[in-house]
Amino acid sequence: MEKRNILIFLIILLITSCSGFLSADTYVVTSTADNGDGSLRWALTEANQHAGAADTIVFNIPDTDTGFDGAVWWIRPQTMLPVFYDDSTWVSGESQTINMGNKNTKGPEVLIYGGDITDPNQAIGFLIMSSGNKISGLVISGFVSFGIRFRNSTAQHNEICGNYIGTDPAGENAMPNLTGIYISRYAGSTIIGGGGEERRNIISGNIQNGIYTVLSDSNVITGNYIGTDPSGKFSIPNASDGKHSGIWISYGKHNIIGGSDADKRNIISGNGRDAIHMTYADSNTVIGNYMGVDVTGTVLLANGTTGKGDGFDIRYGSSYNIIGGSSPGEGNIVCGSPNMGIRIGETNYVSSSDHNIVLGNYVGTDVTGKKSFGNGNHGIYLLQDAKHNVIGSNEQGGGNVVSANILSGVVIKDAGADSNIVAGNKIGITASGEDPLPNGENGVLIVDSSSYNIIGPGNIISGNLNDGIEVQGDFTTENTIYGNIIGLNSTGQDSIANHNYGIHILSGSDNNIIGSTDLSSEKRNIISGNIMGGILLDSTFNNIVAGNFIGTDVSGEKSLANFLNGILMNGTKNLIKGNLISGNGGAGICIFDSSYSNVIRENTIGSSFNLQNHLGNSGSGIFYQKGTSARQDTIGPDNNLWNNGRFGVEVSDSLSFALYISKNSIAGNDSGGISLKHKANKNISAPVITQSGPAMGTGPSNSVIEIYSDSDGQGSLFEARVNADVNGDWAYQGSVTGPNITAIAIDAHGNTSCFSNSYSATPVIENSKKPVDFSLSQNYPNPFNPETAIRFSVAERTHVKVEVYNVNGQIVATLTDKIYDPGAYHVFFNAAGLNSGIYIYRINAGKKFTAVKKMLLIK
Repeated sequence: MEKRNILIFLIILLITSCSGFLSADTYVVTSTADNGDGSLRWALTEANQHAGAADTIVFNIPDTDTGFDGAVWWIRPQTMLPVFYDDSTWVSGESQTINMGNKNTKGPEVLIYGGDITDPNQAIGFLIMSSGNKISGLVISGFVSFGIRFRNSTAQHNEICGNYIGTDPAGENAMPNLTGIYISRYAGSTIIGGGGEERRNIISGNIQNGIYTVLSDSNVITGNYIGTDPSGKFSIPNASDGKHSGIWISYGKHNIIGGSDADKRNIISGNGRDAIHMTYADSNTVIGNYMGVDVTGTVLLANGTTGKGDGFDIRYGSSYNIIGGSSPGEGNIVCGSPNMGIRIGETNYVSSSDHNIVLGNYVGTDVTGKKSFGNGNHGIYLLQDAKHNVIGSNEQGGGNVVSANILSGVVIKDAGADSNIVAGNKIGITASGEDPLPNGENGVLIVDSSSYNIIGPGNIISGNLNDGIEVQGDFTTENTIYGNIIGLNSTGQDSIANHNYGIHILSGSDNNIIGSTDLSSEKRNIISGNIMGGILLDSTFNNIVAGNFIGTDVSGEKSLANFLNGILMNGTKNLIKGNLISGNGGAGICIFDSSYSNVIRENTIGSSFNLQNHLGNSGSGIFYQKGTSARQDTIGPDNNLWNNGRFGVEVSDSLSFALYISKNSIAGNDSGGISLKHKANKNISAPVITQSGPAMGTGPSNSVIEIYSDSDGQGSLFEARVNADVNGDWAYQGSVTGPNITAIAIDAHGNTSCFSNSYSATPVIENSKKPVDFSLSQNYPNPFNPETAIRFSVAERTHVKVEVYNVNGQIVATLTDKIYDPGAYHVFFNAAGLNSGIYIYRINAGKKFTAVKKMLLIK
């Protein structure tokens, strides 16, 4: 306090000694009387008449004054004090402390009390219509209109600091103004606060807004307590009428609320409704504030004490605002509100709230990101005509933590709430990303005709009590979900389950994309560990699910099962492509209710990403439930359906037909390759193999026969397609890999049969005569475990090298490397120390011949 007094004394001395066009004067208030020499009214009148000078009004009222109550000097104007028409007047309430000592240890010594003025047109503490003025160190309370008002474009670059506005002199109880500070009609560039205890305003207890700006730009509001007592720990609410806010900005641009340094942070807590409300407001910045917690950031001090309001409400076409930031200290804490944490947009409004950016905030938690201080509705809520807003970022510090809210974390709702981006956030978990802190419903909800939104990349959406992401509604279309971790911790290595599905698309929502058809790792979602299942597509159309890991960790090598199915689906013309769907507690893909013209291709279902480890789903790879009406679905080509706990493909009802199953690798499933129950697929008969070398047999008349090699009775390797004639006879003259062959039949409608009987392939016999050319044969047996033979022929004396590679192009064995004379030869490859998977073998015969083939090791 001594330093403060010295500083104030030096400032006053400097002002009174400076010279300019006019000398600055100091006017001393010596009485609490409303009129006469030495009154505040007199001093303001004198300063106005001393035009062009930087004047100072100081206080030196004796303790014998009748307005002194033993701690505070009460000035009770009976009508409005003189308007500030002249520039650069400083009303210094601190000077009373310098001159008379610190009588009020809890706050300022001079109270400007407006309770004696009943005419609202007169009931303004200070009306400022000029520039460069400063009001400091006062209590300004009890006015039925405004504590301080700035009006007209002539009011620029004014300062308000160190005051109590709307409380009693101790700062313990409300002594309300209607609104604390009101800046209007193009007044602007006002500094309210400024950082540090000496400049901090306590703006609390006011009936409507703590601070209200309208048609006002470039104001700076920093370091204040708005809605609390001077300790920042107890509520003295502004907006006790339940209709207004701690700060309300309307038709304003380039205003700054808060700062990244702790002393620039506003505590905007304990207010009756919203902490901050913006209407028609563009290009404002709100950073580093606490909204809903006390000064420590760890104790709830919620806004909405009247039971209404949001933490931060941005509506009526407010655009290009920045809420938070990625640098240290820029994120806001927004928690404990009875309604939304952050709301952007407005139902049935003609202009959009667009291009707002929300970064680095904690929405629903305390400052540690660990404690649940959820908002009473959704965390972040984008509604009608909220367009092109950005929620989060993948830059360091740019992601929001949106957790512990009573309903959903992020909601995008209504027609026109389009083209928003949600990226890099932690939704439903702590700031560390290692523990659940669930939102009460969904992590992300897109609903009611909201379209073209992008969820990803980089969100961790886990731990929520319903779905990780839910997309629903007939006209909720063309949303994209990519590059997220859904159901796991931030490393993607352990489960933090969403309690329903990882992703749930329902009620006619169509043309959405989960992942990417380019199958890139950057766009891959990891959807694992969820309690009900990975993805549910329910009565939806034309969606794409591509390139995701469903049921594994982020590496694709470890099972982190969705408790039931990887994908549960009904609907029309959905594409399931290029996903890893393994390790789940039910089927890899389960189709229920109805399914029409869906395509399932190029997926790995039951193995690890590198195809070397068994990660079978507990049920079938693809399962059509009993009672499902499915037709014209296509399964294939190029699905790997391996190692599942039941069948590769299982169809359970006669209502399912024209299911086209072609050119897949189906092997190692516990119960068999393809199962058709209850006359599914029109009860089409499986073909019969009668011989091999060449392969021949019978099947349904005029059907297509697909021939496969396998070590058992399934079909791990597609070999060829041939046509059965009208009598059902068919033959294949080409060679096959073996060691066994099986076949399926497909009729003209796409109905596909079970696998045929397994038939031993005739092994290739070495020819002892000189071969006519160089050649490399398919290894035998194939698939193999652990040894196989590789045959080759040499047409002339030359150097021969035969090498084996894994799928990453690394050499795992050199089988021979020497000179060979013309003839037929074989070498053996023993893979006892290697993992299951596809391997590649290559022959180089001098400069004459090079060939490459694949082989499959299954252990």
